[in-house]
Amino acid sequence: MQFNSPHYIIFLATVLIAYCNSQLSLRPYILLIASYLFYAFISLKFTIILIFLTSITYIISLLIKKNKDKKAKNLFFWTGILFALFSLFSFKYIGIFLTSINYLIGATANDYQLIEMAGISFISFHVIAYLIDIYYESVPVENSFTRFAVFISFFPKLLQGPIERAENFIPQLETLKKPTLENLQKGAFIIIWGLFLKTVVADRLSIYVDTVYQNTTSATSMSALLAVITYTFQLYFDWVGYTKIAIGSAQMFGIKLIDNFNNPLSAVSCTDFWRRWHISLSSWLRDYLFIPLSMTLREFGKFGLVIATMVTFVLCGLWHGPSIGFILFGVCHGIWLSLELIFKSKKKNIITIRLNPRLNRIVSNILTLSGLSLTFVFFRSKDLNDAIIIFRKCFTGITIFFTDFTKGINQILIALTNLQSNEYPWFTVQFNSFVLLVALSLVYIVRRYNFADRIQRLSIFWQLIAAQGLVLSILSLGIVSSPSFVYFQF
Repeated sequence: MQFNSPHYIIFLATVLIAYCNSQLSLRPYILLIASYLFYAFISLKFTIILIFLTSITYIISLLIKKNKDKKAKNLFFWTGILFALFSLFSFKYIGIFLTSINYLIGATANDYQLIEMAGISFISFHVIAYLIDIYYESVPVENSFTRFAVFISFFPKLLQGPIERAENFIPQLETLKKPTLENLQKGAFIIIWGLFLKTVVADRLSIYVDTVYQNTTSATSMSALLAVITYTFQLYFDWVGYTKIAIGSAQMFGIKLIDNFNNPLSAVSCTDFWRRWHISLSSWLRDYLFIPLSMTLREFGKFGLVIATMVTFVLCGLWHGPSIGFILFGVCHGIWLSLELIFKSKKKNIITIRLNPRLNRIVSNILTLSGLSLTFVFFRSKDLNDAIIIFRKCFTGITIFFTDFTKGINQILIALTNLQSNEYPWFTVQFNSFVLLVALSLVYIVRRYNFADRIQRLSIFWQLIAAQGLVLSILSLGIVSSPSFVYFQF
């Protein structure tokens, strides 16, 4: 069940009606049942596995709390961590592992029936963070199985996050109240805005991207360059759209989720980007991986920080999926962040010596977005060969721009004009470009002048007018056959 489908809206409304008309003591159970039903729509097998994983983690957490003996406590802690890692490996990486073994021994991979469990990356990180927090007594052990199970499986965040911390999420379940009219209005508006970002912005941007990546060999250098730049924006708006729908859905139950993005497209460095992009993941990697590693390697000074950075981001790439492309994505970001760390004190002398602060920020932002777009090629390409083809064509396109800027602009326009899409036969470049121009302008205005908060402070009449305008835009200008969210695969 996708967030951008009518089925989800019906499901959410049904759960909300049951929730609002139930007693306070029953509301955690309704959220838990709803979450398991939501997951069961994807796979009943996944739901059974999720219940099993949650139950084992809950039992281990109680054993950690009960045992004051350090050896016993360590034993149960590491048992829980290894169990979570084993679950992640079994349902995400076992396929590539067996394929590699088969390749070495000359067997075939078709002998194995493998299960790829939806959302296992996010579920495992919730479990690991919780076990670490209770082990170091950063948060108290949750005695209620129901509240703990809702923390792990709450349906708005189950498949694609955000990765919530127990200290922020579980206390909200202890004081569940009947949603107020403000909760419902605010949540509904956030959901509609998320659907707008997904169907009108991200899915229309995907047309430029998919046409190139579906046949990289026949793409021109300029169309490849356009697709690489566009994919960064598509990925961002696709994921922000999902996050907004998740936040809005939780808001309607009176639960607040972390906002996963803080305008990352305005980042002026790779370090700045990771402070703004997928905040719940980047903070998880910082707190549970980078800081412990850097403390262990602190005697090596900056070299130890570089090693900690590289390990963290290689594992970050691997977390996204068991492919060489994701690993190379992590390696690129690890190297980039390491270079920023090493040359941090010299950065000002290198970049800003002849530029005023505002111009420096613009240049830094353009360079950062360009670098990020190139690393996201590994995300979008179906294999390493396609990525290499895209890189070669991008290099050709950039060379044209540097040697003859006017020719480069003309070829970009030609690439747009000649763009064809088998998936969307009705597609015309002029119409799509116009819709995107208007939609992106609206997104900028809403962000720049904080219109979302301003609208929610207006009367219910004007809120309904704004919501109706967005709904009409989604129905008339959104991609009707809207594909699933990009991060669903993780």
